Amino acid sequence: MEGPTVKRRGTRVALLAALALLLLGAGVALAVQAPPGTYKGKTDQKRPVTVKVGDGGQVVHFDIGWQAKCKKPHKFWTASTQFPNSGTTDKIANSIPYTSPAVGGYSGRVTPNLTGKFTTATTAHGKFKAHVKVMKNGKKVDSCKVSTKWHAKA
Repeated sequence: MEGPTVKRRGTRVALLAALALLLLGAGVALAVQAPPGTYKGKTDQKRPVTVKVGDGGQVVHFDIGWQAKCKKPHKFWTASTQFPNSGTTDKIANSIPYTSPAVGGYSGRVTPNLTGKFTTATTAHGKFKAHVKVMKNGKKVDSCKVSTKWHAKA
């Protein structure tokens, strides 16, 4: 009796392995490539989003408006972040920190985190997060955070 039981288990393992490979292959085949063009949308904060796709199907520019709530009461950091070459043909991502000047001698050290992807050939969705260290005369005077979902379509 042990022989057939072991054989069945081996067959089950082989079938499960084949199924896993098939599903992995299907995941790769399901990657969506958007046609060249400009896709517009908004964040959950109702701020503008623009995604530009180049001739090769890659995201060549991404622009998102956002507002971060600061630790100091009733204070916000409002900005628009632009990412050149922020994606491949199926994923959109960028997390390059930058410094942004503001009025009154302030500046913000922005640490962004952009993720997303095209879910159809004409629609993209994702999430944008950022942390801002608000500086004045080289000293940190506040910090702000944002987390918002975004979408864009042709």
